[in-house]
Amino acid sequence: QMDWIDMSSQMALNALCMSRIAEAIEIPEDAKEFKERHAALKKAINELCYDEEKGFYFDSYKGKPIPRYHVGALWVLIAQVVPPERLPRVIKVLMDEKIFNRPVPFPCLPPCETPYEPETGYWLGSNWPCTTYMALRGLKENGAMKEAKYFAKRYYNACLNLYLKTGTVWENISPEQCLEPKKAGAGSDFAGWGNLTPIAVYKEFIEE
Repeated sequence: QMDWIDMSSQMALNALCMSRIAEAIEIPEDAKEFKERHAALKKAINELCYDEEKGFYFDSYKGKPIPRYHVGALWVLIAQVVPPERLPRVIKVLMDEKIFNRPVPFPCLPPCETPYEPETGYWLGSNWPCTTYMALRGLKENGAMKEAKYFAKRYYNACLNLYLKTGTVWENISPEQCLEPKKAGAGSDFAGWGNLTPIAVYKEFIEE
């Protein structure tokens, strides 16, 4: 009955990666099987989770999209399930300042939804390195490098300013400001996905 857009897209991404691995090690029958799985998931996601009116992907219940924005929907980009004709509308949502285009882009829950708690809400509004990097790579995979660099530079600069002020890398940060750490719910010295920003984001989207 329930179709989660993030989980479904992650399974599509897994199938895509497995097909490429099978091709690299020359197992064509496996490559074919995983490509078919990816195609089937892509078809289901576009039929069940895309809202034509809003031009975006959502979780689905009983075959109908639930129009509640969250960053998990951006997995559709890196999973390469968005048809070319739908990509501009998806990017338009990312560029919307009322949704994902905050001072620090890609809050996990945008301000147009409730309860939006950017300072203390953990997964109710915080900006996370892992989902931000996922979104940036998704844009890159779809040929939207201009938009990826636009978001990456703003996000990287926010994290850099916060590091210079506090001397540490944070687990997550506020999407509304970058001059002080979140008031609660953010671990310091977070050498896990916190280091995606100074390493992967910088190398792939900032460094010339």
